[in-house]
Amino acid sequence: MKKAILMSLLSLFVTITSFGQITTSALSGVVKNEKGDALVGASVHAVHQPTGSEYRATTNKVGTFTIPAVRPGGPYVIHVSNVGYKMQELSDINTNLGITTTLEIVLIEDVKVLKEVVVS
Repeated sequence: MKKAILMSLLSLFVTITSFGQITTSALSGVVKNEKGDALVGASVHAVHQPTGSEYRATTNKVGTFTIPAVRPGGPYVIHVSNVGYKMQELSDINTNLGITTTLEIVLIEDVKVLKEVVVS
């Protein structure tokens, strides 16, 4: 009798734990300029190289972004851009199952000087 109850409880435990399996990863991070200031509205584009799956996010008012439910593994290529800054490319980024990979990205100001402006 005790053995049957123990087996039933074990079976129930195995069934409950199988419903909670995690099958994805996440990417998050912060985008800053060279001075360490957060960049609001920066575009983040991640591509899972083996499958071509694409994920996008935009940084919030404190310069952070989160891309939930990405494929685990990699490699990923990540492009980060913002108006007035040079695009940054990160390659060979890998994620682990059930874990958020955190990145810190620094964009360099892209200063372009105009020779002259003609108004007519």
